[in-house]
Amino acid sequence: MATLSQPKIIVLDDDPTGSQTVHSCLLLLKWDIETLMLGLQDASPIFFVLTNTRSLTPEAAAAVTTEVCENLKIALRNTRTQNFLLVSRSDSTLRGHYPIETDVIAQHLGPFDAHFLTPQFF
Repeated sequence: MATLSQPKIIVLDDDPTGSQTVHSCLLLLKWDIETLMLGLQDASPIFFVLTNTRSLTPEAAAAVTTEVCENLKIALRNTRTQNFLLVSRSDSTLRGHYPIETDVIAQHLGPFDAHFLTPQFF
């Protein structure tokens, strides 16, 4: 579990290419409450939740994101995790469902202090 000095970083990833660039952290392929709790309690400061929403319709992407957020809200409460950062990782050319997913995240887990768009090319 994250300490007060180090937040747990939770990445909702719309496509598996993002998680392929990191190591030594969990990649969760499902987002039921118990699995999310495992991610929150893992020693690594970061974990990825592969939602694969980029391949879905906007409506389906919003529904998946809602389900992840609602389950995450319960998992955060159950693990008493208060210090966390949430990242919505998407395609740098915005091929995903921006701003649908970030709007849903803010609706269910926000409000947030900031919202950054950070394009990266490797």
